[in-house]
Amino acid sequence: MGVDGAPGGARGGGARLAAAVSKETGTAPPCSADELTGELLVDWSRGRPHGISTLIHLLSAEACGVDGDTLRSHTLHLTRGRWLLCSEYDALSGLLTGMPADARRALVAAAREEVPAAVIDEIEPLALMDHLEELSVPSPALPRLPRLIGAVERLAAAVGGGLAEQLREWTLNCATRLDPFVPQLLRSRRLELEERAARSEDDPTADDRIQIRLSAATGPSRDRTLQAWSRGSAAAQSLATYDTELPETEIHRVVDDLLTRYGRANVTRVEFFLDLTDLELDVHRWEIGAKELYGRPLGNDFPVVVRCAEQRVRSREHLWRQRWKRVENGRTEGLHWLSAGPTTIAAVHGALAERDDAPGVVVRAVGEDRAAAFGASVFNGVPVMIWRGGPETDGIETELASFLEGDALSSLPGKLRRIRAGSAADGQRAGGRLALLWDDPQHPLPPRLDLAAP
Repeated sequence: MGVDGAPGGARGGGARLAAAVSKETGTAPPCSADELTGELLVDWSRGRPHGISTLIHLLSAEACGVDGDTLRSHTLHLTRGRWLLCSEYDALSGLLTGMPADARRALVAAAREEVPAAVIDEIEPLALMDHLEELSVPSPALPRLPRLIGAVERLAAAVGGGLAEQLREWTLNCATRLDPFVPQLLRSRRLELEERAARSEDDPTADDRIQIRLSAATGPSRDRTLQAWSRGSAAAQSLATYDTELPETEIHRVVDDLLTRYGRANVTRVEFFLDLTDLELDVHRWEIGAKELYGRPLGNDFPVVVRCAEQRVRSREHLWRQRWKRVENGRTEGLHWLSAGPTTIAAVHGALAERDDAPGVVVRAVGEDRAAAFGASVFNGVPVMIWRGGPETDGIETELASFLEGDALSSLPGKLRRIRAGSAADGQRAGGRLALLWDDPQHPLPPRLDLAAP
């Protein structure tokens, strides 16, 4: 690196550098400034987790016989995912560790929104902060807002108040220090978050979902009719109507085109309204992205859920709405795990009648037993149902329990999208076949257009 020339550089350079390192790391020099060698300087800086990145920054600023641009360009390679300065790390950790519980939950949500393809298991602020720093790549060769800065900006937008001001001051100072292009990206992110907040204030009931009604399949080519709507608020807007049956491959192309034109990756919820006997259709595994760089399963990019399109018994519709009221503030611990093994609609109906307060069910059965569980659950107005596709039973309970561990029910569609994305990236990771019925009575299927084919 050329640090050997730094202590003896310009007059007073060694003393200034020693004072700066001491201030940044919060530690005393190992010797006097005139005795400080390059080797001692590196060893001293390594005493703090972010000491080397701090030293590189200070050397580039002091430029004591060292090319500052060269140092900056090699920072990431030298510090291996630890690019914050000691003072930056200390300032942010002080803000995060002092947050109340609701702000900590907002930090986790912000991290998952910022890095949707990553599996975010950390919930402690400092561990999450370290993980996001490792994922960040502040490099001129790849102009992108560092993940950590992006997540902190999202957190600031979520919490508001004085804490938000302090967080935004931290992100701006950090962005300004990194490179001239980073503050520009930061301003773009702030504009995006401000626009999103403005939309929410203009219409508190605003939603972002695409609803697709598929008829039951007919013939060997699995032909279906299709209707699609978008919902930006309480009203629905028709997007497409195919009343003449299309083969399944053409249905995939139509859905891909609709999402390209009207969907927002990671945000737009895609709801497939299916017949009761079709609920196991693997719509989340349909491929999209045919016109882009690469294809991938639909469920990687969008929170995909299924809903039952069949009309409920009128005398039991109130059960559906009562159960749904418990979803908004409910947690996964409140779900009712249906018994595994041989079962009938009558047996499942009895179990659900005993738990008429349960917001949803977890289905452990497979094959015909699962079909019985589906039928009884829909009849009893269950709005949330989770299962794993396929005929295998090995590991099914472990996989379901891992997905449902300690979460708010309202987070399940987004969480399942992240799990599906992770499973696609790593074929050994469980979760790619998990499916979710998310039958929201507040957003029903718009009236069907029964058009005659010409």
